[in-house]
Amino acid sequence: ILEGSVHDFIPIKQDMAIAENYLLLQKIRYEERFNYHISANGNIENIQIPPMLTQPFIENAVKHGVGEMDSDGKINVCYYIGDKDIIIEISDNGAGIKETNKSDKNHKSYAISLTKQRLALVGKDCNVVLTSPINEDGGGTKVTLTIIKQACLNDYYE
Repeated sequence: ILEGSVHDFIPIKQDMAIAENYLLLQKIRYEERFNYHISANGNIENIQIPPMLTQPFIENAVKHGVGEMDSDGKINVCYYIGDKDIIIEISDNGAGIKETNKSDKNHKSYAISLTKQRLALVGKDCNVVLTSPINEDGGGTKVTLTIIKQACLNDYYE
């Protein structure tokens, strides 16, 4: 994580490995109350993204989503590589974002605004969208990050 944080971009494979290690540790911490799945759809070779782009949202999925469940939590992290863009979806089946879930009224979330600022540096058409609820029962949260692929095809650090 620290090595990647000094670079403007890291390979998607490295981001996936960071997510895997983090979720594995959190699964142990939360006593196996959730499962996770990380996948890539498309060729991720030679594609890179800004470091620590997904981490805040994966952390939120654990802490505010499945971490509050007694069992059967699910987190999915999917990297979709299209012809023109990269879409990363991070979803959970937790309670969703509701006013009643905001127990700490003094807590300020900066994940979305800071990520939007970072994505603007990559390209004007990059974006982050938060959707909640995503389930029929009114629960779940999904974060969708869209990154213009051309900005991520640069040769990364050697």
